[in-house]
Amino acid sequence: MDTKARKTDKRTLYTKGIIKDSLLELMREKPFDKITITDVCKQAEINRGTYYLHYYELGEVLDELLDDALAHADGLMGHLQVTDSCSSDKCANSLCRMVRHSDKYSVILLNEALTGRIIEKISALHKENFVREIMQRCAINESQAEAIFYFQINGCFAISRAGRSQDCDSWMEVRRIIDKFIVGGLEKVINEV
Repeated sequence: MDTKARKTDKRTLYTKGIIKDSLLELMREKPFDKITITDVCKQAEINRGTYYLHYYELGEVLDELLDDALAHADGLMGHLQVTDSCSSDKCANSLCRMVRHSDKYSVILLNEALTGRIIEKISALHKENFVREIMQRCAINESQAEAIFYFQINGCFAISRAGRSQDCDSWMEVRRIIDKFIVGGLEKVINEV
């Protein structure tokens, strides 16, 4: 790669980063659907032409932010596929922990209006593997496994939003109870087959 191409890549990454950070800042002040490209350009101190070199619409920026946020959700499949061998900190809640503790992305992850979009992203990344594994472990059909997938994902977002203000010890106890609930439910399904 030549020097000019590297500079272009760094500039592109920098500009896209400024645009994404500006959208996050604006989302702390008003809902996503009330933010315009003009708002983002003003916040980023760029012109519309620069914006359109990188993005066509704000949904693309939001999707990249979601990709960035989910890239930090280590062990997401572990969250979805809790087993009785989980230790307390490696259990179900890598996704819940990320939703609850992500300072940078909390404005997106805790936004109820965006939950559907976030779940679509998670589904695109993980649903197929989750469904396949749960079908094998529990001897259930695909639609039943998908129902468990969506139940766990939606539940994670709901409990993370509701428990955001809880202290760490209370949150850990809630996590342990939820993990037991999930493991017990999966064991019950497995034992009935």
